[in-house]
Amino acid sequence: MSKVKVSISIDDAHIDRISEIAKSLQAMGVDVEQTLPSIGIISGSVSSEQVHRLNQIEGIQHVETERDYQLPPPDADIQ
Repeated sequence: MSKVKVSISIDDAHIDRISEIAKSLQAMGVDVEQTLPSIGIISGSVSSEQVHRLNQIEGIQHVETERDYQLPPPDADIQ
């Protein structure tokens, strides 16, 4: 099982419950790395198979997975 990093947005009506939501995420297998109550974001990592289940928790507005981008080496030809 590969893990992916996620950023989870909490809707405005549930920001005051962000700690409870973080605990619910942990119970679903999310490794919560950071909780930012002032902006309503929880970041962490979860198995790629579990990402789709995160939206089932009340108060979660959006789940975004981290994307990788690799720049070409400095001596590569310009495309």
